[in-house]
Order: sequence, then C-alpha cells, then structure tokens
Amino acid sequence: MNNGLLNDQSQLVFMHIPKAAGTTLTSILDSHYESSQICPAYYMRELMQIPINQINKYQLIRGHFEYSICKLLDN
Repeated sequence: MNNGLLNDQSQLVFMHIPKAAGTTLTSILDSHYESSQICPAYYMRELMQIPINQINKYQLIRGHFEYSICKLLDN
C-alpha cells in the first residue's frame, strides 16, 4: 500500500471497535495488502499465540485488540 504516508516497511495496526464500521474498514484495508502481509490473528488471544518476531513481519495487523498491542510491536 503506497499512499504517501506508508512505505513498504510500514506496519499498519487497526484496532476494530465493535459497532463502528470496523468490518467494512477491515475489508477495505485487506484489499490493499497481499494475504501474506496480513496477520491472520483477529483476536488478542490468537495474536498472543504468534511469536513476536513473526508478528513484526506483517504489514497489516487488524482485529479486536487491546491498546496494549502497541507495546508488543517494534515501532
């Protein structure tokens, strides 16, 4: 995804807030990334099962996460 704000090394994290059009935005975001660039975890408990070095390889991380996800990522 190249929109002038993100580059090929950027990582985008979208925290889906229930009942706030998150499913629609997730679909839009997914369409801009290859499936191999999208973290498969959608819930915090799933994300915690993935090694951090693997999580940091994904360019798009989206789902029902707590704000504490920011502490896990290399940014």
